[in-house]
Amino acid sequence: MGLVVLVADDFLRRHWNGIKDVFNFLYLLSFGYVVDLWLFVIQRVSIDGILFRVVVCVFGVVCIGAALSIYFRVNLCLHPFDDLMKILREKYLHGNVVRAQRISLGIPLSIALMIGLSQHQLIGISLGTAVSFLCMGYFIIFFDKRLHLYLNRKWTFGLHLPHRRMSKAGHLKS
Repeated sequence: MGLVVLVADDFLRRHWNGIKDVFNFLYLLSFGYVVDLWLFVIQRVSIDGILFRVVVCVFGVVCIGAALSIYFRVNLCLHPFDDLMKILREKYLHGNVVRAQRISLGIPLSIALMIGLSQHQLIGISLGTAVSFLCMGYFIIFFDKRLHLYLNRKWTFGLHLPHRRMSKAGHLKS
């Protein structure tokens, strides 16, 4: 599904995004393994009490909103669904992150719901999904306004050679 969205991102952007698409694809490949690793690490953690579970769930979604706010501004490598949200927000929805988030999350959520309902088994869709779907865009807006980043966008690759100037005659000067 992520590969289809990666191609759709390029279609919506109206051009191939070069090396960034390669990194987004590599991120896509590794994402599921990182989630599985995290689930393995926390599988023994249990949270008792419905109120405490709701608080922990909402706090987790708020933290993800803060992370997404930073992640979008750094813009080095994005998961295809996150890139879709960024493209929709910037190119098609005039900066409306709430609508962009609901559309980009609505696609995999709809597919998961269709598959789950056809199998008579919903796995991984619960309170966190609902809070994320309904509130994540608002959390991103909140942190966009309050988290101020000072990013140095001067990235250099390759060898750093001393600067040489050209003379009026076209010869290199040291």
